[in-house]
Amino acid sequence: MTCLVLPVLWFAVFALYAGFLWWLDRYEKEPLRLLAGLFVWGAVPAVLIAALVEVVFGVVIRYMMGGPGEPPGSGSAAQFTQAVILAPVIEESLKGLILLLPWVVRHMDSPLDGVLYGSAVGLGFAFTEDILYVISAYIESGAAQAWVLFFFRSVIFGLNHSFFTSFIGIAVSLAVLYRWWVVLPIGWVAAVGTHTVHNILVISKSAGMILGSIFWHWISGFGLLGLIVGFWWLERRCLREAMATWPGFPIAYERLFRHPFSRWQYCREGWRTGGWTGFRKRRTFYNELAGALLAWYHARRLHDACRWQRCVTFARKYGWPIPPL
Repeated sequence: MTCLVLPVLWFAVFALYAGFLWWLDRYEKEPLRLLAGLFVWGAVPAVLIAALVEVVFGVVIRYMMGGPGEPPGSGSAAQFTQAVILAPVIEESLKGLILLLPWVVRHMDSPLDGVLYGSAVGLGFAFTEDILYVISAYIESGAAQAWVLFFFRSVIFGLNHSFFTSFIGIAVSLAVLYRWWVVLPIGWVAAVGTHTVHNILVISKSAGMILGSIFWHWISGFGLLGLIVGFWWLERRCLREAMATWPGFPIAYERLFRHPFSRWQYCREGWRTGGWTGFRKRRTFYNELAGALLAWYHARRLHDACRWQRCVTFARKYGWPIPPL
């Protein structure tokens, strides 16, 4: 029964997490192919490479802190070093590496995009890592232990890796969009640091420390949500400035970006007048308009011809005046 029910709940939980992250993107929805690619990177290459590297370094740690006859990672000192120092550094570095690639960076139009990209990678990593842990628990200790591990790893701490890696995403977006290169190492340290704190709290396996980890995790999560609300405000401000500086921008469209839920209201009007076809047309137009406006805002600031070209493509498609760079 466990083999049938647990996988269904597993996919349902992670689908719910993915839907929540998708919902957070209120103005310009990011390409699904890009988010799927980031998820796959976290779920397959990042997990496998991290496991291989951790095994290799685990052997080194065994001989430095344990004894030649002991299994890898045995002993409290070796186990602590692997979980608290080795794992966070390796895993966050591998997860964050893909966020530096040009085909990812070019889609970043706000710090919120950094949150979403980092979260997508982290969600993929957690998906595969949790599967491996729960299967191992099922084989070694039975169904009861597998259910307990599923509850804690996938439900209580299911968004942990997304939370950790989102700091790297924020740092990359700030470096790309505002040329704040100094935040890159700060974002990496924040990701590794939050990961380390979590591992310190749960490695003891005591009830008090686990409760402390849950409390710290949710408090930190609400702090990140506060940042996300701030990024909504920042995106709206960028959109308004872009509308004000785009020559001949139709005034009628200014109402589309009054608040984070304007998108839904606009698309719902399309549903009422044209059904599913009207909904899709408005959704596509809204996404392209928001993307063009954000591209125009940053093209002006950075004198970026690539972002300006996105504005030109949009303007030609809908017959709008082309803004001069």
